[in-house]
Amino acid sequence: MAKAPRKLKVFRTQIGFHELAVATGSRAAALRAFGARQDLFALGLAAETDEADVVAAATARPDVVLRRPVGSDLPFGQDGARPRIADVDPGGVDPEPGAAAAVKEKPAKPRPDRTRLDAAEERLATLDREHEAAATETAAALEKLAAEERRIRSEIAAAEADARTRDREWRERRERAEAAVERERTAFRRAGGDA
Repeated sequence: MAKAPRKLKVFRTQIGFHELAVATGSRAAALRAFGARQDLFALGLAAETDEADVVAAATARPDVVLRRPVGSDLPFGQDGARPRIADVDPGGVDPEPGAAAAVKEKPAKPRPDRTRLDAAEERLATLDREHEAAATETAAALEKLAAEERRIRSEIAAAEADARTRDREWRERRERAEAAVERERTAFRRAGGDA
């Protein structure tokens, strides 16, 4: 009994400067043919195609990866044409044979002098060092003043406490003196004095 012919699907992707196409039985087989390590279909980088010219070329050679330059209308082939400048850059031209050899190498530019750049960088570094030293000096002066302020506040608090104590003692003594005056005035009046 003859084996039923295998049903082929045509898949496409792009790798580098080439579009690839292959006629095979499944996506997994297409990925193996493309040499892909990731699922290009899941990433949206490969798809099944039904374009007539691509299907015709690929199904004529099942399981063979065909290629053509990206963006060109060239037919898919097993080797694939190399992209030309004219294929990717409208208006471009292919170089004449041997033209590359005619291009003269440009002489190497002399190395630029770093003297002024080094001097400018050193001035900047000096400025930063001076600023850091001034900031350290200012921080030390502020700390000294803060300590002096704490000492003065402490002295003020002690002086205020002393003043409150003296005022309280004065009031107590004055109240006692007033009471003594009142007692003496009362005794004087009782004795017939006119006060």
